[in-house]
Order: sequence, then structure tokens, then C-alpha cells
Amino acid sequence: MIIQSSRMETASGFSSTCRHVFHGSGNKEIEVLQGSEFDVMTIFNRASVRDDKYAMRHFKISPKETMTREQMKDVLGMLAYEFGFNPADAIIIEHAKDRADPTAFDRHWHVDVPERLRSGKIMDNRAMRIRQEKISRLSEIKFGHQIVHGRHQEAVIKELENTGRKFLAEKIRQATPDLSHRPKSAFTFAQQRMAERNGISLPDVRQRLKDLRISCDTFSGMIEQMEGMGLHVKREIKRTHTLL
Repeated sequence: MIIQSSRMETASGFSSTCRHVFHGSGNKEIEVLQGSEFDVMTIFNRASVRDDKYAMRHFKISPKETMTREQMKDVLGMLAYEFGFNPADAIIIEHAKDRADPTAFDRHWHVDVPERLRSGKIMDNRAMRIRQEKISRLSEIKFGHQIVHGRHQEAVIKELENTGRKFLAEKIRQATPDLSHRPKSAFTFAQQRMAERNGISLPDVRQRLKDLRISCDTFSGMIEQMEGMGLHVKREIKRTHTLL
């Protein structure tokens, strides 16, 4: 499971967020499970009145294996406990779309939560990626899913050990023994969202490039096939610095 998040700046407005999560192209199905577009608009308007820099925290919950809505609510509950928000304040949208990997579960969830909590405080954003990854690993253990090797696996294990959950830390360690290996994302959450707003699925593009690399006998043949897909290869321009 992968959990990603981004802090939505108030100045960016609510229209682009609503357009993607409520009407995003490329999805087979979109179902609003909790909240509405009006709720998103209200969050941004209140943040604007308060002159808050950030209006909303946007989470994306993407399991590779089949997961029920009830299990998704368990994950939401863990996120709420970790970051201090009330699950009742969350806007939840379920997307179903074909995945580049045909064996992967075809659904994921978008969760939007106000950055300013009911207490009046701003939601904590320290070590967001590590804390999200911890919840991903704990969810995989709870649901019996394969444990994914995350980029922050060592930090997750250490945090679990420090908080007395050594049994869970050991399960993760045994499932991913090579902790020196730190996998990198093919693209960032921001890049994926920008592409989706333009009707492009980066995972699909990535899979098609993988297929081309296998099927093409020559690099020139691969370039020709890519151009047929509307993709182009550009030479990297490295900046040089002159010392005076």
C-alpha cells in the first residue's frame, strides 16, 4: 500500500482539486463516500478568511491488493489518530481505474481534510512521509497483504521499536531484510496530479515504455515508437558554474 499526501495552498483555490477528485478523467468510476464539493469550497473559503497559507491536506490511499471500504476506513482512522484530525471532517472519494499492472487492485481513495483542526491548531506536518509509510506497513500487516519495501523502512522500524511495538517492527524487518536498499518513486505525487489534470496517466506511460524496451530491437526503433505515442526524448542540458 502507498499513502501519499500534499498540503494544498489556499491561494491555489479549490477548483483544480474538485475537478480532479470529483470529475477526474481516466477513471472508470467515481463515487463520493463522504462530503461534497461544497465542503471543499467551504474549507478553502475559511482558510482564506483566516489568511492561512494551507487550506487542506490531501491524502491518497492506494493499495496494491484488494481492500474493502471498511478496511479503508481503518486506514483513515489510523491517519486521523496520527495527524490529529477528526475522520468525520474528511471528504472521501473512491476512484476506480485500470492499472498499468493488471494484477493490482483497481481502486484507490482520495481523502481531503482541513489543515486547521477543530482545536484551532494547524495539522502537524513533521516527518509526514515516514508516518504515512508506518501506517501503510501496519495496514499491510493487519489486512494480511504483502509488506511493501518503502523508502523510509528503517525509520519506520526504529519508530515502532522505540514505541514498544517490536513484534510489528520484526515482521517488517523479516519481510524486507535488505534495508540498505531505498526504492525511489518513478514520479512525485505532484507530478502525478499535474499529469492527471491533463488527462495523462504516468503509470500507464511508464508501463508502455517498459513494454517498448522489451519489444524493440534497437534504440532508434524505440524512439520511433515513442514518437508515435506523442513522447519525445530530449538531451539533458547540464548547467555549469564559472568560478570568478
